[in-house]
Amino acid sequence: MKIREFESKDGPRVKNLISSIIAREFPELIKIYSIEDINHILECYGGRRETFLVLENEGQIAGTVAVKEEDKNTAFLRRLFVSSSFRRKGYGTSLIENAVKFCKKHNYKQIVFQGNEKMIAALRLCAKQGFKEQEAAVIDNLAILRYTLSL
Repeated sequence: MKIREFESKDGPRVKNLISSIIAREFPELIKIYSIEDINHILECYGGRRETFLVLENEGQIAGTVAVKEEDKNTAFLRRLFVSSSFRRKGYGTSLIENAVKFCKKHNYKQIVFQGNEKMIAALRLCAKQGFKEQEAAVIDNLAILRYTLSL
């Protein structure tokens, strides 16, 4: 098992992982959340201060996390997904730790993770890593939660 940067050959496997998790676990979100960025990962996460990481196990993509620059001081933690067969083994924590390390190296002052009330595991995982809930908004009867980590 290793965490590494996304390569173009990973595209179909990453798209399959993320879209299948959303369809299976969050079907009501398909209309709300665009997944267009996973069709163009290198373009969407290819900035100097951005990255898209994959968790690979014997050629299988088992998890993902991305860092997207918001501004000079703020990065967004995005696309935090782990295949159900690899959960509760510390891989989500490792993905977040690698993303935080990347953000520190690139001198961000804070990291923001936004999720909705249905993403309980991801929100708990971020909270365990020191992210603090900052605010919530309601869109289409769905609570959007904002967690931040100061670096």
